Amino acid sequence: MMLRNIFTKSLRDTRTGTLVWGVGLALVVAVGTSQYSQIITGTGADRARLVAEVTKAFQAFSFLMGEITSLDSIGGFLTVRVLIFIPVALGLWTAIVAAGLIRGEEQQGSLDVLLSTPHSRASVFRQKVAALWVSIAIALLLLGTGMAVGIFGAGEPLAIGEVGLTLLNIGAITGFWAALALLIGQFVLIRRTVSSITGGLLFGTFLLNNMLESLPSLQWLAWFLPFHYYTVSKPIVPGREMEWVAWLVLVTLTAGLTLLAGALFLRRSIGSVFHFFTSRPRAAQADRGSTLLLGPLFGKSIRDLLWPTLFWALGLGLYAIMIVTSVNNALEPLREMVKNIGGVLATLIGNLSTPEAYISVSVFTYLPVLVAVFAITQIEGWSSEEEEGRLEIPASAPLPRWRLLVARYVAISLALIAILVVLGGSLMLGAAMGNVSLDVGRIWESAIGILPLGLVVAAFGLCAATWLKRPGGAMPITIGLVAVMFFLELFAPLLNLPGAVLNLSIFHLFGRPMAEGANWGGLLALVVATLVLGAGSLVGLNRRDIAK
Repeated sequence: MMLRNIFTKSLRDTRTGTLVWGVGLALVVAVGTSQYSQIITGTGADRARLVAEVTKAFQAFSFLMGEITSLDSIGGFLTVRVLIFIPVALGLWTAIVAAGLIRGEEQQGSLDVLLSTPHSRASVFRQKVAALWVSIAIALLLLGTGMAVGIFGAGEPLAIGEVGLTLLNIGAITGFWAALALLIGQFVLIRRTVSSITGGLLFGTFLLNNMLESLPSLQWLAWFLPFHYYTVSKPIVPGREMEWVAWLVLVTLTAGLTLLAGALFLRRSIGSVFHFFTSRPRAAQADRGSTLLLGPLFGKSIRDLLWPTLFWALGLGLYAIMIVTSVNNALEPLREMVKNIGGVLATLIGNLSTPEAYISVSVFTYLPVLVAVFAITQIEGWSSEEEEGRLEIPASAPLPRWRLLVARYVAISLALIAILVVLGGSLMLGAAMGNVSLDVGRIWESAIGILPLGLVVAAFGLCAATWLKRPGGAMPITIGLVAVMFFLELFAPLLNLPGAVLNLSIFHLFGRPMAEGANWGGLLALVVATLVLGAGSLVGLNRRDIAK
């Protein structure tokens, strides 16, 4: 029924991701909102003192979270605790979907067939973009439902109109990243590269915007970043409102980027990229590019990961240095607040009595997620190679199939080790620069502990890719599962879930090695899971017909 036209076919292709992300984020918002009454307790002066102290505690992390509003209302709590991260998660999903709309189908060769039918390029582009926006709208409706359920569960007043304005604001920033991915796809040949570039810009500008907003002398620079136009609007916070000018800026940018992407799509060759200048053909085509590491399977796998590994290592290393050098300035005020509010702060963000505990919260809360994202990009690379027919050639060579995956696993392992070595060195360098005393053993326990976490994500995704009929479905499934596990661990102190349930999260098994030491039992479970899933992927590849 949904294969009758381009619009419904495109909508059908995104239905699984839309439901997974919409329902998953709705549950996160519902759970986070419903816990408000458990965290902010008391009445009168006691409540006011508690709210003030907890707000100050969050302000110590403003470089990660941006502006911290008062937690005296459920709207302020929801904005600080949950909604600051929702646009990042939703924007990442929409960027991946947008990258696949045009560039992904070009890689597969299906867009050539589509354009051979009596449909103009403009019509194809319009219908695909319309399907993308309908998918975003469905995800936002599910998100709004989760917010309404959480507000009802907390028993706090919040107008439905304010919730609607919040969803409108989230939709604007989400649409911006989708439009940017569409535009980048006109200049980049590989879908995975489009997703990686857009995701890197998304995370980078998010953190940069939060840091600039916490520095009064540099706040004006935030006006050049898209997330600033999202964060200035806080319609569910008492005393704040929807900033329509900022919202219109985002909408205008989104429309402009979409129109530009469409114009470039109409003017370039399918299977190629847009060139501003026509280049002269080279006389010796055989001399183009380098053949370094294009010999054996392992060499090719290493070559594919060289640049991503370099950029991820440098980015995470700089982030670690920035955080560690801020420890002494942030820790003393936090220690005073811990004395005043005791267990409430521990429930929210844990015990911050030592530099290791502070770094555990500010670095190692999100770092495992970023490493998981790196592993997910490798799943997309494998799926793309199979669906685009590039896996057929090495699979037809006189080599056992298992060597294809083993080469990929070894390359991913070496890339993760390189990233984590740079990270550990950056933490030590930052400690020396900021005159911060850190336990060197805890630093390397934390870095080493992330390795099996990244590998288990890669193994799960590759196992799913080798057993699913279409390997492309492995990536959204893996992303959804990782997101659920992360938020399960994030809200674990408030949910009082049994240990058996918490142990289903890879982030809970990773633990808090920087603050509490390595969770060797959890890390062993991750290693065992990696070996089992890895073996399953080898069996799956050996028995499957390569996707056509």
